[in-house]
Amino acid sequence: MNFFKSDISLIQAEKQLEDYILNYPSSEFHFKNIPLTEDDKILVSRLIRDYSKGVYSFDDYDDVLLLFIVDGYILSQTLDLAGVITTLFFKNSSHIPQHHIRHLVYMLVNVFIEFGISTFGMKCNSLEDIIKIIQKHTEI
Repeated sequence: MNFFKSDISLIQAEKQLEDYILNYPSSEFHFKNIPLTEDDKILVSRLIRDYSKGVYSFDDYDDVLLLFIVDGYILSQTLDLAGVITTLFFKNSSHIPQHHIRHLVYMLVNVFIEFGISTFGMKCNSLEDIIKIIQKHTEI
């Protein structure tokens, strides 16, 4: 059985993930605990990819950051570190000012803290750190 209904909206998917993680019976959460089927993974990636087409600022992800991170987790199951960064962070983020990147890292770290998502004791100071944490979730 799929975790998501096939006709779920982006915001509904975000809310469902939030509820699932917040109600999970452990103080430290791992992405492997989300019962995602292959169909769910395709759906999440499609939702984020379609949403990203109309996004012009990282702030536009504020309402869907958890789903955005889960998409990174899904991608990291099949791509190497460089591939995840390339795919998840818009093909070429070199044109994005450093203060915008720091703001994105701050937003992502807050999601990890808010939802009790394991960081495995790793530091979270850069996009590369965030991606390494997400990849660590695929290794357990």
